[in-house]
Amino acid sequence: MVTLPAHSLWLIGGMLCLALGTLIPEPSIPALGIAAIITAIATIGVPSPLAQMILWGVLSFTLASFMRSLMPKEAKTLKHDTEAWVRTAIPAGGMGLVIYEGTLWQACCQLPDVAIAIQQRVYVVGRQRNTLLVIPANYPDLNISDRLPSS
Repeated sequence: MVTLPAHSLWLIGGMLCLALGTLIPEPSIPALGIAAIITAIATIGVPSPLAQMILWGVLSFTLASFMRSLMPKEAKTLKHDTEAWVRTAIPAGGMGLVIYEGTLWQACCQLPDVAIAIQQRVYVVGRQRNTLLVIPANYPDLNISDRLPSS
């Protein structure tokens, strides 16, 4: 039976974790792999398996915590009064397209009897599934405050 040296086992384990990290979008898995690779290098000066395991555990925890802090947080709600630009006209009671945060979205006007022309600025006031609910940016100028649907 062939036994591999400790640094080879740590290196193989680290590479496997890094490979698995490319398949699973979880920052803890690559952190385990990076910690194992560092531990493989440290086995040159740290021959004790217990010390290697402690080193790997501390490095794994520290790197996983750091890498998790780098992950973007998901927004809980859609921010109100966010601007969008009308790409295709939104007819009264109908649907059109707007550019919102660099992406093309379906949109309808929150005011059912108001049409919005192309290239107009609108405010995003809500979302229903994949459709944004918008109002014209010049809404106060339209003098239609009594037409907003009640929420």
